Amino acid sequence: MSGVVVNITWAQLQPSPGPLDTAPLDAALAQVRAYNARFPQTPLAVKLRIWAGPNAPGWAKNIGGPPVRILHVTNVQSLPISIGRFWSPGYRQAWSRLQHALANKYDADPLIREGSN
Repeated sequence: MSGVVVNITWAQLQPSPGPLDTAPLDAALAQVRAYNARFPQTPLAVKLRIWAGPNAPGWAKNIGGPPVRILHVTNVQSLPISIGRFWSPGYRQAWSRLQHALANKYDADPLIREGSN
């Protein structure tokens, strides 16, 4: 194993519009760094996965109108969820600002090798 995935939600990173709260992400990265310091012969890299959709913050889900309620159907159950209007310009701009803020803070961090959403 050469890496781990750190899953974090947009709502955790930006519970309100404005600056990011990266404390949960920084704590996860600190755990990986501690592991790497303890086991330098088998260091881990990080793939950062940001969950949006139903895990977007409430303020973002309301950009461009109220959240859209949908039924998420799996093989096991059906869950009612809400998502923001991701097709609207305002929502896309908010998502882009989040991505740029993360890039500004973490792009130079060699621990994070990949990002996905």
